[in-house]
Amino acid sequence: MATTKNIQSIERAFAILELFQKNREELGIKEISQMLDLNKSTAFGFVNTLFSLGYLHQNEQTQRYSLGPKVLGLSNAAQIHNIIIRS
Repeated sequence: MATTKNIQSIERAFAILELFQKNREELGIKEISQMLDLNKSTAFGFVNTLFSLGYLHQNEQTQRYSLGPKVLGLSNAAQIHNIIIRS
């Protein structure tokens, strides 16, 4: 059986998104870097990329991040796909 080699940067990006599943409305760069044991500059790079793509939203007053509108779009697409499969 072949082993799968995952791409670390994709794993890290999804790990950041999954932090928000744990009832956390907003997180800062420092919290994200500590929770995932990442260098702050590395965490900033991932968060900034996810923000620029619309997967994270930044509160301009607090500079903290929350899930962005594109996550909702993925969720809706997954729900529609699952409904079609069940039909």
